[in-house]
Amino acid sequence: MKEKFERSIVENALRSYPLAETPPDLPRLVLQRIQKMPRQATFRLFWLDWALGIFLAAVLSFGVLALRHVPPVLQNQLYIHWLQFWQKIRLARINESFVLAAFCGFLIVMVWLIWANRPEQRKLR
Repeated sequence: MKEKFERSIVENALRSYPLAETPPDLPRLVLQRIQKMPRQATFRLFWLDWALGIFLAAVLSFGVLALRHVPPVLQNQLYIHWLQFWQKIRLARINESFVLAAFCGFLIVMVWLIWANRPEQRKLR
């Protein structure tokens, strides 16, 4: 009960206290202390982006074309070798999900390394 009474006295005193004039140079001083935000880097494609895109498109196109023109006998041999490869992996007690997770982790690290060395990223550090 006593705390409410004390709070009401303080609030009444603050409301009835006359306001002081602000100094004329206060807005200028306040604005000087506000740090300017660095300008966000705009999205740009660098030569590495173009080179990786063209390289991946060429590799995938070559792979599709190569697989379409492989003779049926060679297709069967490749399929047999593929099955033997996966059988060896299973015998080594490494399942496909671990291989896929390791490959995804490798891709994430490679993308991070490539993107971390871009000029915009160096400016922000």
